[in-house]
Amino acid sequence: MSDQRSHGRSGGQRFGAIAGSAKKALRFVQHRTPVRSTRTTRIPASSPSLPLVKRPKYGNSRVVVDGIKFDSQKEAQRYRQLLLLVSHGSVRNLRLQVNYDCVVNGKKVCAYRADFVYEERVKGAWRPITEDVKGYRTALYNLKKKLILACHGIAIREC
Repeated sequence: MSDQRSHGRSGGQRFGAIAGSAKKALRFVQHRTPVRSTRTTRIPASSPSLPLVKRPKYGNSRVVVDGIKFDSQKEAQRYRQLLLLVSHGSVRNLRLQVNYDCVVNGKKVCAYRADFVYEERVKGAWRPITEDVKGYRTALYNLKKKLILACHGIAIREC
């Protein structure tokens, strides 16, 4: 009965079925990582020279599709959809990560990078589309969207 009490909350149940060396690694992360440090965490391993891994700000995970790196799974999924539309013939001239400069009174105010730029067939005519895949719309994005509309006359489609 004394064995059950000593291995109760402090050891066995807290870590579940994790092996002894993994318990030490978890304790290293729990006790050595500062609470305020949300951007980087050290990978627990025997080698102390491992680099810090940066966690994405909005929780997205980077994906590689056809050798192209995308910032999120949602963006990669939209790329696959656009490829199907290109093969179908309703979309043409698909370009990725197109840069736009916002210039006001001869001075560059900011730069905007669109996820996708393509031409879409609407009622027999081809119409240019600038598209951005967003999971979270920040105040900076909303400002850049308005600047692109004012400077270039381009309305950004969001999905």
